[in-house]
Amino acid sequence: MGVLKKVWRRLRGYGAERSRQKDAVFRLFVAQGPAQLLMCETVAQYLGENEEEGQEGINICLLFGKYAFGRNSGIALAAGILSQSKTWSRIVDAYDLEDALWQNPAADFSEVIAEIRRRVGIERLDELHLARNWQLTNELVCAAFEEAEVCVCGDVLGKIDSVRMVSFADVSRAYAVLPDFHILLDDESSMTSVSTELTIIPRRYYLRIIESAAANIPAESSPGAASTKSENAALLLTSTYTEARMLSFEDEVRLVVGLALPHLGGVDRVYVKPHPRETAGQAAEVVRRLNRLNFGGEAFLFQKETELAISHLPLEVVLRRYGFRSVLTPVGSYSSVLIPWLLGIDVHLPSVDEVVAEFGKDPTEASRFFELFSELWEYRRSLETWDGASVLWSRRAQNSEVYGHLKMPDREKRWRAELQFTGKAIGATTREEAAHPV
Repeated sequence: MGVLKKVWRRLRGYGAERSRQKDAVFRLFVAQGPAQLLMCETVAQYLGENEEEGQEGINICLLFGKYAFGRNSGIALAAGILSQSKTWSRIVDAYDLEDALWQNPAADFSEVIAEIRRRVGIERLDELHLARNWQLTNELVCAAFEEAEVCVCGDVLGKIDSVRMVSFADVSRAYAVLPDFHILLDDESSMTSVSTELTIIPRRYYLRIIESAAANIPAESSPGAASTKSENAALLLTSTYTEARMLSFEDEVRLVVGLALPHLGGVDRVYVKPHPRETAGQAAEVVRRLNRLNFGGEAFLFQKETELAISHLPLEVVLRRYGFRSVLTPVGSYSSVLIPWLLGIDVHLPSVDEVVAEFGKDPTEASRFFELFSELWEYRRSLETWDGASVLWSRRAQNSEVYGHLKMPDREKRWRAELQFTGKAIGATTREEAAHPV
């Protein structure tokens, strides 16, 4: 679609908003990057097909980058691929607002709130849908639209944080494909006892959206993937444990290479897909080491500069477009649990014992990493017996004490504390800074 046609479509949608303000239900969906955008669109389409008689919804998406830090071009391209439908009246970019927040701990929150409202550009908002619900940017959007009913869309198909937090407006409705609740507070309440209406959306809605998105990937956005339809191509995923300071750069790269090697026999090409929020360069180092080891094939990196769509799109969209003999997640990924259930494609996830053995050191030196990795196996076992109608998983998040600031009753103090906490957690942006996990 040409640029002028896209602009005309957006302008036409904006005009339609203004002409139907009196009888429409205005919904704002807030997404932290492309993956959450998929879930937001799933919920928007579900609501659109189940509107009450005579009701019409107008959907606007506010898109943040979740610590994008200069990677906005890739996120924008991925978002453009994912949003080529009639679901959205408008998509409003807010990457720069989020970048400015993390880079300025003394940011004026009132100015950010006013700018959010100005960019969305409507006088009345009926429903505010947040993909997950405790992030600072979500709270600021809530402050910008205090008149709206607050609903939550599950992140990664269903992750929803506790809705009983002091920091948060009452949540009336929650939507998920796989309902997965995180209890962040130090009380004993279960999400099943919270008076929030939960709707489990049939996965056919999500599948329909990823099929459409996969068909929209332009060939020029992923030149290196053109040959992946060979039966001997593997896809390898890295993560961001280095950036989160759960592992050192060296430990993360060493684990990925060591755990992947036994599964590369007979593979001609290995395509390494970096995590969209990777900054330390571990994916490129994995490629270099695999090629030095002469495993029998050749490793390639999906370059963020030339294959932006591949490096920023959710895995389920990539796998719908390109064929691979195998998909490997040596250090874990929620994709290793979700993709088999969603697409029927096997994704290799090593056992906890294999990872401990490859780590070769006391696991307590990387306790947060091993907690999260063990959680993936718990999640997989829960999914194997899920009845499709109840809460899939409800549990307290690991190390919940680190989220103590979320209970501060003074919201500005809480926001300032969250800004400092998150800024510190994502502060490792180079290999040198990430040398020692915290």
